[in-house]
Amino acid sequence: MEKPKVLFMGIMVVVLMFLSFSLPRAYGFFDQTTQQDLAVISIGDFTFEDSMAWDPEKDYEIGDRFTYNGLLWEIRADGDYSLPPEGDVLQPFGPYQEVTDLYRPYNTYFEGDIVIHEGIEYQALYGGMSGQTPGTVVGWQALSDEWQPFNVYQGGDVVMYEGNTFEANYYTQGDQPDENVGQWAQWRLIQSVITPGDTTHLFDDNVLNATITFDGIVIVEDGVINQTNADLLGIDVEKQSAGNVYWVFSSGNNRIRIRTNNTIQYQQSLSFETITFDLP
Repeated sequence: MEKPKVLFMGIMVVVLMFLSFSLPRAYGFFDQTTQQDLAVISIGDFTFEDSMAWDPEKDYEIGDRFTYNGLLWEIRADGDYSLPPEGDVLQPFGPYQEVTDLYRPYNTYFEGDIVIHEGIEYQALYGGMSGQTPGTVVGWQALSDEWQPFNVYQGGDVVMYEGNTFEANYYTQGDQPDENVGQWAQWRLIQSVITPGDTTHLFDDNVLNATITFDGIVIVEDGVINQTNADLLGIDVEKQSAGNVYWVFSSGNNRIRIRTNNTIQYQQSLSFETITFDLP
């Protein structure tokens, strides 16, 4: 007597599984939605199923999305939706916005929006940055540790430039760190790495109170020589607060002098890989 019931339940399970797996899904870069009428759309090497193709007869509303020419679009403003997103219809503050992380000159951007241009991420500092290419105008802030000439920096901001690390003393924009460095300048040097062959530096008197790491071992901490670590490396460290030399590192007749005239002087050839200065 139980067999018909078991058979019925088995049939229902099969039906439910069929319905579950037969409902088509759309897999795109931005959305995952359920759909019924399928259309295959390719973006680059990626293919997904989607039913939101542009329809000139459809009464679109702001926020609606559709596909056209293999791209995903969104209605952003009032306009003539009977015209597709191409040609003169594509313009900042126009009706169509391409849904992409890549910068598009015809897209509309507002304060805080982030785009990618030539491999670098940029954030809009103001509204209305549409049609203005990131990296060429003030208003797009490159989200990069490397100093950027069009970026706006505030006091306390830290950047990298040609292997050195700088901190902004106050508001600055377009002031190249190595040419505008010092206590009262736009930038203050906070870390510098010397490698064999370097002949110039950007230190001022702050270097006398630096923490100095020689090939990964701290030999000076806040201006105080760590003799134990220096002996471990087999080098002598001399601090000169007077005259024209800041620091001397030597081993036998081999010496490196960090001089007050912004030069690095070598005598013989002291072997090292890196000397890192962390400044107060």
